[in-house]
Amino acid sequence: MSEKFGLDFYMVSFTITPEMLTMLDKDLNPTVEAGDFRIMIGSSSNDIRLREILLVK
Repeated sequence: MSEKFGLDFYMVSFTITPEMLTMLDKDLNPTVEAGDFRIMIGSSSNDIRLREILLVK
């Protein structure tokens, strides 16, 4: 979902579900590990404008 606030500025929101954080364990089974996940948002890897930590329990 996005909402336009100005000429080049949008507010974007989305939900990160547990399924989006799934990785494969050593036996190739899908799993979600507990811990901190670093979320970085920007126009490129050289232009990170927002950094947050997502905690999975």
